[in-house]
Amino acid sequence: RFDVSPNALQAVFETFGTTNDVDLYIRSGFPLPPPATNRFDFASTNTPAGDEWIGLVAGDTNRLLRPGTSYWIAVVPKNPLIRISYQVRATQILRSEVTRLANGVSACTATTVV
Repeated sequence: RFDVSPNALQAVFETFGTTNDVDLYIRSGFPLPPPATNRFDFASTNTPAGDEWIGLVAGDTNRLLRPGTSYWIAVVPKNPLIRISYQVRATQILRSEVTRLANGVSACTATTVV
């Protein structure tokens, strides 16, 4: 489960370091439905074996992020008879971490370490 902040602009769910083919499913709310059904909110089912990725953005009609919501994550091997290793990462970008730019106005938040 990953709890998205009410202040989130974007959330990314991904698998990496997979040793074979997996699918990534996410759903807001509980319980998780069975894999290979159409009752998940989002799915990443790329083939051949590789990393899966789902990005959600606040205000996007196709990949709508619901800030303040818990998302449930399921990773399912394509072949359950093969031993598979994988890692899952969920990250978010908060409104407070973004500097809105205007035309002709520069902004720099970098610090110099001496």
